Amino acid sequence: MSGILMMVIAIVVLGGAYLLYGRYLQNKWGIDPKAKTPAYEFQDGVDSVARVGRLSFQEFFIDDDVDETNMNPILKLVTNKYFATILTLVLAYLLAKVGYAEIWPLFGSANQLLSVLALVACAVFLKKTKRQGCMLWIPMLFMMAVTFTALSMTIVKLSKAFMSTGLSLGNSLQLIFAVLLLILGVIVAIQGIQKLMEKPAKK
Repeated sequence: MSGILMMVIAIVVLGGAYLLYGRYLQNKWGIDPKAKTPAYEFQDGVDSVARVGRLSFQEFFIDDDVDETNMNPILKLVTNKYFATILTLVLAYLLAKVGYAEIWPLFGSANQLLSVLALVACAVFLKKTKRQGCMLWIPMLFMMAVTFTALSMTIVKLSKAFMSTGLSLGNSLQLIFAVLLLILGVIVAIQGIQKLMEKPAKK
């Protein structure tokens, strides 16, 4: 089967699924012409890219257990909307200057980390709802091993290069992002496994 034919079939299937699913949602939930989107409701002149980046950054440090009225100075700084916005824009500027090709090698690891997050979330959800979810554990652990190994190898390679010859700006960003991705993955893995190992509360 030629590539063009496969592409046409994919477009037709995607378009049909989109229309059918859209009509299903419309029939189930209805459409409110007066409903306002968040972009319209929160018109404050802030670019949506900066807002999403800032909120995503802040969520690394704030969860349901954090008392926002009694945070330590470091937590107050990193969750400050101005600091988080400036940091987000600075990182975006650096990425634009060095070009996406410099950190493209991390795309595979980041993509695999998304699968780890999805598998952990599904496994925990199934456990919390008292459903069978052990069939997700093996692929979850496998993807964790693959992702953490790839990130660790990247960090070791770039660290050796940094010690011997130094790194360009692009490789420096690649090293920083690799470390951050590994830390995020380990945190998610630990919290997810802890939730999976929890014994159900006795009523």
